[in-house]
Amino acid sequence: MGFFPLDDVADEEHPPEAPRPAWWGPPDDEIPVAWAHPAVLGVSDHVAVALLGADVFRSGIDLRIERRLRRHSMSRGDWARHREAFLGRESEDTPGRLRYGVVLSNGQRVLDGAHHGPTEDPFTEPRSSVLIRSGGGGGGDDRSYSTTEGLWLWPLPPQGPLDLVFQWPDLGLPEAHVRLDGTAIVALSGRATCMWPDRPAASPR
Repeated sequence: MGFFPLDDVADEEHPPEAPRPAWWGPPDDEIPVAWAHPAVLGVSDHVAVALLGADVFRSGIDLRIERRLRRHSMSRGDWARHREAFLGRESEDTPGRLRYGVVLSNGQRVLDGAHHGPTEDPFTEPRSSVLIRSGGGGGGDDRSYSTTEGLWLWPLPPQGPLDLVFQWPDLGLPEAHVRLDGTAIVALSGRATCMWPDRPAASPR
């Protein structure tokens, strides 16, 4: 026996956790099915934005977006302005900010981040489809920047065409539409793998 006595370790009980609302973002207990569909959304002399594809889950899809910024002989002032806008340091009510949306095959338009107003409870299930940015990462230097991010669409869209809409006027990229095969995407959802089957399931709607 050593000089120091053993510490008492409290055996604390941890109550079962409630499932995270499915509309908040991609589930953390599933392995999605990758759907590759690279498409350029917008490109200028200094900025490019592209769709890489999607991660398909049982309850929704996470569209994968890549953004790139290059200095390319830009002045110091212009570079600083582009970099601030590129890194998302714009007000949410800036007219020329980066915006995403989708049009479902039933005609419903879903705007990025528009599912809950300031007075609504985020724990209350939305009455319509949701499109939110689901995080990512990136980096850069004094010559270029690149980032990746996701767009979580919940619930799974209806079968048929799915239009992704994009614009970023502040960085010279006008509104653009890319048509995706919603039927092919939804067909992959049943192949997503649940890692912890004993975990309470969130409502897929």
